[in-house]
Amino acid sequence: MRLGVVLVHYHTPELLTSSVMALRQDILASDIDAEWRLVDNGSTAQEQESLRRLELPVLESEGNVGFAAAVNRGVECCEADNLLILNPDVRVEPGCVTALLRRLEAGAGAAAPRLYWDQQRRFLLPPGEQRTRRDELLALLGRRWPRLCARARRRWRRSARYHWQATGDFLSYQLSGAVIAVSRKAWNEVGPFDEGYRMYFEETDWLRRLRKAGRPAYQVSEAVAVHDFAQSSKSEPRSHGWFEESSRRYRRSSYGGWFDAVYSGLSASGPGLSPLDSWQPWSSASAVAAGGRAAWVELSPNPEAFPAAAERLGDGGLDGWSAPCTQMAAIGAKQMSLCVTDAGGAELGLFRLSA
Repeated sequence: MRLGVVLVHYHTPELLTSSVMALRQDILASDIDAEWRLVDNGSTAQEQESLRRLELPVLESEGNVGFAAAVNRGVECCEADNLLILNPDVRVEPGCVTALLRRLEAGAGAAAPRLYWDQQRRFLLPPGEQRTRRDELLALLGRRWPRLCARARRRWRRSARYHWQATGDFLSYQLSGAVIAVSRKAWNEVGPFDEGYRMYFEETDWLRRLRKAGRPAYQVSEAVAVHDFAQSSKSEPRSHGWFEESSRRYRRSSYGGWFDAVYSGLSASGPGLSPLDSWQPWSSASAVAAGGRAAWVELSPNPEAFPAAAERLGDGGLDGWSAPCTQMAAIGAKQMSLCVTDAGGAELGLFRLSA
């Protein structure tokens, strides 16, 4: 099988080196002919030296042109019939690439692996959020009213657990753009990423168009990767503004200008939830208070407590549970929301976890 590998780099040379090493090992262990394209969205002289040591074809950009534009350029320079697009902070596990390509060869337009936050595979990362008018409004209003927030969290949790607990390959358009395999046929039919999305939502928009075209997308449970998320965005001071621009662009293109006007009006009409420092602090006493029914722990940097990474607990529940301090430090999180739930999704406690 021939595969075009498109990596987009932005000020994360150490993570990129780990990503490339893992990819090379996985590809060498398979009958895959890889065509590499590394798109550099602006590096220092020292970082460029690190890139040269990887001995990969490098496509230079004039500064940070955005993820979508960088991906499009890399894809244009590939001739392979199948494409693997990924961030430099992703490390594939053995067999990941082969499993994704097998799904593409079976007719999928896109396929993505199960993602973990840590190398020990304790914490599952959430799938992409459900994007409908109802979900958008519920999440927005939930930032103001706790009851609506709990309702939005339950709705998000049902979707997330479906992705976390499913076995085998299953149809899903909530794939993460951190690493996604795409067939050239689907790419040509749907079109490239919309370069109006400088950062965020580019894969959400593309998968929406893929679904509209009637082409299937799958999460492949056999394929596994580790994502040290939010590493490149930490180096981009414009990332928050780009997120707001991208979310509005997506609302307008998906739901119409009238919906965006309503959403923007509601968003400006009142304050959001209190900061996390007003929450009950997590402690050993909190673990006891959560009770023996604890089955999952969810961690989120947001005061709404979702989207969240989650760990499924063993028979001992919270006994011996420890916080992922290394991962929290990596994303610069001094505190996160912590939600303890039972197997059915009922919330047993909401806490503030400090690093």
